[in-house]
Formats: sequence, structure tokens, C-alpha cells
Amino acid sequence: MKFFKAEDFDLKNYFKESYGSVDFLIARAKKGEVSCQIHLGTAYSRGIEGFVEKDTEKAIGWLDTAVQNGCTLSSVMQELGQLLVSQESHITSEKRTICITRQRVWEVHLRSLIWLKCIDVKLKEW
Repeated sequence: MKFFKAEDFDLKNYFKESYGSVDFLIARAKKGEVSCQIHLGTAYSRGIEGFVEKDTEKAIGWLDTAVQNGCTLSSVMQELGQLLVSQESHITSEKRTICITRQRVWEVHLRSLIWLKCIDVKLKEW
């Protein structure tokens, strides 16, 4: 059985096949497609050779937009938090605080859900 290896995944090829160009991805993200906002933020945060240059401020902007539009993926929140911490001097303290607080709220929410699930399992065992 052959397993998927993360290092074998070609982001450039994925973005080119999925969207063709960054302009097409931007157009869809501007229309409010949360998945496109996430992908665009991810592309800007990493810089995809032949697709888009690395731009941390744009990455923060698109990932934050995705979160504001309902994205609840912890991986997106984590990436946004890491970008905000790394770009401390370029982001207003108010925006950084809001985004980091939002990330912490979701982390607490997810822990609460796990805790409630554990209680539910225990109750069913009785």
C-alpha cells in the first residue's frame, strides 16, 4: 500500500490546476468564496513559485477575511495567528489582538466540544 507523503504534494501544480491563475482565484475570493479566500491566504503566506509572490500582509488579510466570513478551521486560525505574531510591527495592535483573541476563543470552543463528547461517552457507558 502506498501512502501519501506531504513532501510529494506540489502546491504550485495544485493551484495551477485548480485555478489557472492568481487573478481567477482573487476574483472568486472577492466574490466571497471562503475556500478561495483560504487558498489565496495560504498561497500568499507561502509564496508559490510561478503563481504568486510571498506577501504576509495579503496573506493575513485574506485569511482574516475567510474567518470573518465564517471559516472555523483551526488550521486557518493557527496560520493566521502565526502570521500575525511574525508580522507584529506591520499590523496594528488592535487588529492583532482581535485576531489572536478570535483564535483563542475557537481553541477554547474546540476543547469544550471535546470535553462534552467525553462526558457524553461516559454517560452512555452508564
